[in-house]
Amino acid sequence: MRSPRDSLAALQLLSSLIPFEINLDTLRDDAVAAEQQIRRALEQKPELRSYIKQLESSRGLKDMEGPEPSDQVVIEAVITRDDTGDQKK
Repeated sequence: MRSPRDSLAALQLLSSLIPFEINLDTLRDDAVAAEQQIRRALEQKPELRSYIKQLESSRGLKDMEGPEPSDQVVIEAVITRDDTGDQKK
């Protein structure tokens, strides 16, 4: 699964390399909407931040002191946790 932000970045790069323009307006809107959903999820469930930090640490990614976590990490965190905050089986 790829996030709209990742897809947008890849297509922007591709667009700079090919001789025709790619309309990225809808994807850009989707990326903004995904960012807003992630921020809301992190605001509503602050415990996700510590879980995301654990995920990133286990994958050897940088810690949470830097920029916001990637869409993919947040999506995985939300999908793999149930309402009690426990890992889904």
